[in-house]
Amino acid sequence: MKPLHVFGLELTAVPSALATYVALVGIGALVAEKRRQLTLPATLVAGLAVAALHASSVLFHHFGHALFARWTGHPMTGVRFWGGLATSVYPSDEPPLPATVHLTRAAGGPLASLLLG
Repeated sequence: MKPLHVFGLELTAVPSALATYVALVGIGALVAEKRRQLTLPATLVAGLAVAALHASSVLFHHFGHALFARWTGHPMTGVRFWGGLATSVYPSDEPPLPATVHLTRAAGGPLASLLLG
């Protein structure tokens, strides 16, 4: 699968991410059908919405890390999705950095997530 580039970040996914999001669609559809008695097309749309909202929130969280990383002068290069989570990717040749840089970059994700509520 060809990587997607968004805001200068390379977005990649390992097979477990695909499996997780397929499962999220199924679980979301099942819950929608049981709770709302929806038609099959409507339950599939609900399942897709659940998976899309989850992926969007994970990506927004990592955009927070990326913003703060860029602010420190040591930017991220990508986001790798695995399972239902993701990992921030930094240059493999990045030199040792002070703890303040790591802490600043780390703070960006939770702060971005707080903006979502």
